[in-house]
Amino acid sequence: MKTLKGLRKIEVLFMNIMDKMIKDDKQMHDIAKTYLAKREFNAAIEAYKSILNKDPHDFVTLRGLMLAAAHLSDTDELIGNEKKGFFSYDPDIVDEVNKAAPEKDRDYFLKLGKIYSDKKRMFDLSNEIKTLEKDCESIEESIKEKREMSYEFNIPKIRGFSPKGRYFISLSIVIASVVSGILTGVYAKCNDLELQPLIFLIVICGIVGVIVNLITFSKYRYVIMLNKMIKAHCVEQDEIKEKLKRLYVEADKLKAGIKNSSADFVNKDEAIMYEIRTQNFSCNP
Repeated sequence: MKTLKGLRKIEVLFMNIMDKMIKDDKQMHDIAKTYLAKREFNAAIEAYKSILNKDPHDFVTLRGLMLAAAHLSDTDELIGNEKKGFFSYDPDIVDEVNKAAPEKDRDYFLKLGKIYSDKKRMFDLSNEIKTLEKDCESIEESIKEKREMSYEFNIPKIRGFSPKGRYFISLSIVIASVVSGILTGVYAKCNDLELQPLIFLIVICGIVGVIVNLITFSKYRYVIMLNKMIKAHCVEQDEIKEKLKRLYVEADKLKAGIKNSSADFVNKDEAIMYEIRTQNFSCNP
């Protein structure tokens, strides 16, 4: 009789201990869930990790930890989250969850991790596209500025006729010769002068021609430099535009994939959580 009473005491003590442990676990779950709802994600992560120390394979805990890792309070935030223009997650926590998840739950967490990865790639793509678009606009402004500088010297556009250096040299020599000849003839006709002054005058005209030639040719070289810079900018701009085309295609495909996979996952998650809540309610009427 005493033995039965002793066994009953032990049973009651054991049940009290188990009941306290269950209440403590429920309290920890409630605390972690509250942190998650309040978007206090660091605190939620610590709370969920504390629960995993006792039950490392608990689905609800692993799910909460995955949500906190991506700064989400629930899975429905996966839909339309890209409108915020920012997405990040902790890949170390995702790896930790995938390793801890039992075989029956692994597919769930792998799919969620894939959505995280795709969303992060989409965010990085958007930033890269914005940067390249700004670079393209900057290059376009630089091309426009250099073309305007080229027009100041009355030089044709880079894609039009480009005069050669010898054109400027010969033109300058012709101008100098004509001017010196005219001045020499007029001067000789009006004044019966000796040869030396005439030679002096021709030399002066030649010097003027050389100066004109140097000024003209320096302008030509400057314009050639501008044209080379414009050509290099055009090549760079074309490369950026080609890269943007590829990124636009990749972004569109990724966006469509994320939209479909997120919607499917949220529906699956809602069904799973509904089943878990139903089981908990039946166990705790």
